[in-house]
Amino acid sequence: MKTAIILVTYNRFDLTNACLRCLLPLLNRGFEIAIADNGSTDNTVQKIKEEFPKVHVFELFSNKGFGAANNFAVRRLIEKGVEFDSICLLNNDTLPKMQTLPLLQQALIRYQASHPDEAIIAPRIKSINGREQKNYYSNISWPQFILNAFRTESSAAEYLHGTLRPTDDPTLLEAYWINAVCLMMSRSLWEKIGGFDERIFMYYEDMDFALRAKKNSARFLIEMQSILTHLGGGSSKSSLSQALQHDQSQEYIFYKHHGIIGKLASKKFRILRSLLRIVLGIPFYLFIPSIRERVSIHFRLLKNVFSKK
Repeated sequence: MKTAIILVTYNRFDLTNACLRCLLPLLNRGFEIAIADNGSTDNTVQKIKEEFPKVHVFELFSNKGFGAANNFAVRRLIEKGVEFDSICLLNNDTLPKMQTLPLLQQALIRYQASHPDEAIIAPRIKSINGREQKNYYSNISWPQFILNAFRTESSAAEYLHGTLRPTDDPTLLEAYWINAVCLMMSRSLWEKIGGFDERIFMYYEDMDFALRAKKNSARFLIEMQSILTHLGGGSSKSSLSQALQHDQSQEYIFYKHHGIIGKLASKKFRILRSLLRIVLGIPFYLFIPSIRERVSIHFRLLKNVFSKK
């Protein structure tokens, strides 16, 4: 099996540099490495070309988003005549161990040899301090989805992640779907799915990809022996533009996959979520800057919900 590893970059050469140095030993062991750069302005592309001449570098020249960049890299690899029969999507803010990706590759080979359907396989994700980061999700009901508007982030996460299920392979556990920090699949499955939906710039693109994978009878599995360190995954400061993009993407994919019921559920969730955050935040509005900012963001999000048809 030959696997094409794809990293999407947008500035932050320091992260990509660290990740690539972990990956270099794999180049002569059944792996190719490709970079899809989303218009970096910090000389990331030039530095990669100089320091990693065996890595394929493809430039988009502007930020097209995570999904579009991955699609572009796969197309360019095919156009260049690079041979590969499997694909590994990998965040550039990760530090793979020597066996992280080979273990995924071996698991995919095992699965293909003993099952008629397809699988997408991921590693266990850990933070730099060794704490587990859940990269898997459950299929929650509509009532549970709406109720999550009333829960804290940590409480809601328990319902969203759910639990892993055993399979006929002792090292593989199954989830409903897995996020795109690291995913390995056959090239044939990628082609059946059709890559990412490029209308989604940011947020939910991996959920949309997963739902379309499941329509192609793909299973989502975690190779429990494969460990990947993820430098991201922590809480980041929310901004209005990010929050608006998040809500826009949620509404889009809920309507895409569930029709008008999904669109209405998304709208109801966002109204309840923002109203609750505003009500709980108002008593502290004048005294705590972070809460003042959060309340202001949710006022804008609420206004945005009612301004759209």
